[in-house]
Amino acid sequence: MKKIIFEQTGNILLVLLLMLAMIQTVHSVTITEAPFSSSFNLGFFWFILFIWVLIFGLARFLYGRNTKNGGYSTKKGELSAIDEREEIISKRASLVTYRILIITMIVILFLCFGLSLFFSDIKTVQTVMIVGVGSGLIVSFLAYLITWITLDTNG
Repeated sequence: MKKIIFEQTGNILLVLLLMLAMIQTVHSVTITEAPFSSSFNLGFFWFILFIWVLIFGLARFLYGRNTKNGGYSTKKGELSAIDEREEIISKRASLVTYRILIITMIVILFLCFGLSLFFSDIKTVQTVMIVGVGSGLIVSFLAYLITWITLDTNG
């Protein structure tokens, strides 16, 4: 169970930092029409994201090298399994997560479309879309985590 909590927490933080970095970039873009030019800044959240990717990548590598980690493989991530029971749990959790992800993304698609009709500022629309897709990914990571823990504790 530790490997699932480790992977999903890392993935959730990764998506959250990516969302913040993308929103920061969207709000820093400047475009001039005559002559046409555009510029943007990679700010603080991109730096934090880069640091997190390095830390999480190193942690995954070290966790994968540990022999007491319960069959964790850096290539398989949260789908790593030590026995048949964990493989079944991972497959069931993936199926539940897939269903939740599809439903969540359809709802978010309609919400983003509906909310975009109320905003005239393109940066606000882009921010709503980034938050929507990022939130959908976070919900799916949480769904996998909760489903896996529930199936594991119920036997």
